[in-house]
Amino acid sequence: MNKQESKRAGIFNKYIKNLNFLNKYGFIQSRKNVYLCPICLNHYTEINTENPLTLEDAPPKSLGGKAKTLTCKKCNNECGYKIDSHLVKRMRDLDKPKLLPDSSIPVEIKIDDEIIRAEMTIDTEGNQKLTTNLKNNNPNILHDRMKEGKKIEEITILKEKIKPDNLEYALLKTAYLMIFEKFGYLFILDKSYDIIREQLKKPNQRIYPNGFWITQNLPKSYCGCFLLKNKDIKSLTSNFILDTGKSKTMFIVQLPLPNLPITISISKKLEQERIMNLEFYPNPNTERDYLYNLDNIKELKANIE
Repeated sequence: MNKQESKRAGIFNKYIKNLNFLNKYGFIQSRKNVYLCPICLNHYTEINTENPLTLEDAPPKSLGGKAKTLTCKKCNNECGYKIDSHLVKRMRDLDKPKLLPDSSIPVEIKIDDEIIRAEMTIDTEGNQKLTTNLKNNNPNILHDRMKEGKKIEEITILKEKIKPDNLEYALLKTAYLMIFEKFGYLFILDKSYDIIREQLKKPNQRIYPNGFWITQNLPKSYCGCFLLKNKDIKSLTSNFILDTGKSKTMFIVQLPLPNLPITISISKKLEQERIMNLEFYPNPNTERDYLYNLDNIKELKANIE
């Protein structure tokens, strides 16, 4: 068994054990001795099938995430292509106007009313350089404009083609998988989470409420999954940092509690109050086991109720 297979087996057994534990103490009612893909909820008694369980990165690996859960290959591939890719592109686009050192940015330059595609490179000291390529331009126009040495009239940074809604669903997916990673099947099997799974599987439709995420500059200790206790927006949150390699941004994503749908979004609440002191449980500086520790689960449930 290689390293990847060993990791998959470890995660597989870990959450089967969690499912059985939660069944034993009456927190959920479901089939035992199986692994449920957290996105489609299909049952697995083994890892390798026609639609095998695969390592899932949350956040996406290219944004600093690590594989700590398993989803089926179909869900992994479809969500990666349809939604995760839009988030990755958007985060990279946000870096481009900053002209960060040691970066390369596709641009269009305007010379004498002609548009020429080019690449702007910034070295480690911040020096900028423009290079052109015959492959992306009309050779005759490029040759004439470069030869004449005419002044550049305008430089436009090129952006990726993305769907704004889909990048939001990628944030939702990361948050959802983090909830699964932290609490196992304690919350995600509740009907209140059907809306999330439906949204991930139908990114062409708007199903989940708007305004479910914000960005905040909080200490790294606030990364993780918490109960948000603020009045009107009591919910679960997944807090995580997206790291492009050039910049880091912390996101807080709001998820429902059992029998408590989101009626006021965290974004709307922040807009109303302008400054908001977020109350998290447990304390961000504490680490608790919510997969197999009965006392911790009971205390969490008591805080929710």
